Amino acid sequence: MNKAMDSKTLEHHLMTDPDPRNPDVVDVAKSDETCAAVLRDSQAFEAQLMDALKIPSRAGLAQDIMAKQQETSRRPELPWMLATAAAVTLTIGVVATQFLPDSNAHHHADSDVWVHLAQHWEHDGAQVLNASQATQSQTADVEQLLIGLGVEADPDLLAQVSLGKICPTPEGDGAHLVLNSDDGPITLIIMPKTQTLSAPSAKIMSDGQEAWLVALEHGSMAVIADPDRNAFEIARQLRQQVSVDGTLAL
Repeated sequence: MNKAMDSKTLEHHLMTDPDPRNPDVVDVAKSDETCAAVLRDSQAFEAQLMDALKIPSRAGLAQDIMAKQQETSRRPELPWMLATAAAVTLTIGVVATQFLPDSNAHHHADSDVWVHLAQHWEHDGAQVLNASQATQSQTADVEQLLIGLGVEADPDLLAQVSLGKICPTPEGDGAHLVLNSDDGPITLIIMPKTQTLSAPSAKIMSDGQEAWLVALEHGSMAVIADPDRNAFEIARQLRQQVSVDGTLAL
C-alpha cells in the first residue's frame, strides 16, 4: 500500500483487512478525501457487524440451537422434491452423485460444520443481511475477494451479489455473500477448504431461516434463505456457478 493507492484499491483492502489503525490506511485516508470516505464507510459497516457481539445472549441459547439441530436432522433430507414439478424429475441417485465430496480435501464431520455455521449466523447473519440493504459491494471487488480465496463464480452469480465479505470457516477464510433475488435476499457462505462427509444436509437456523450444506468438488458451501424458498433447489443451481481451485484449497 502507498499514498498513491486509489479508493477502489483501498476498498478492496478493507474488505479483507478492516483494521483502521494500519499506518498505510491512515496515511492514504489523510491524503485523499475519497479514501477517507471509504475508510469511514468501512468502519461504520464493521461497527454494525460488531453490534451483534454487544447483544447479551439469553441463558440456554447454545443448548436451544443444538436441540433445533438435532430435531431438524431427523426430518426428510429432500423436501425440495415436493416443491416443484421440475424438481421431481431429478432422481435421488443423480443428486447424490452430483454432491460426492472430493476424496483429497480436508474432511470435516457435518455436525462440526453445522455448529460453526450456527455460531456464524448467530453472530452476523442478520447484521449482514440488513447491511446488504444499504451497502452495495462492487462486482469487481467481490470477484477479487473470491479470486483471493481460490474461488471462481459465474458472471451471472457475481451480478446478483449485493454485499460480499471475508468470513471465518472451520478451516481458513471463506466468503459470505448476500445475493439479490426477486423473492428476497439469499445468503451464500463458501468454505473453500472445508469438505463435508455426507452433504447435502439441511438445518433450520436459530431465526427460522433454512440452510442447506452442499459439497463442491473442492470445499463446500451453505445456502441460507427463507424456509418457503426451496433452498435446496437454489443451492443445486448455485453449485453449478461456483468452483474452488483445488491447488489453492489444499
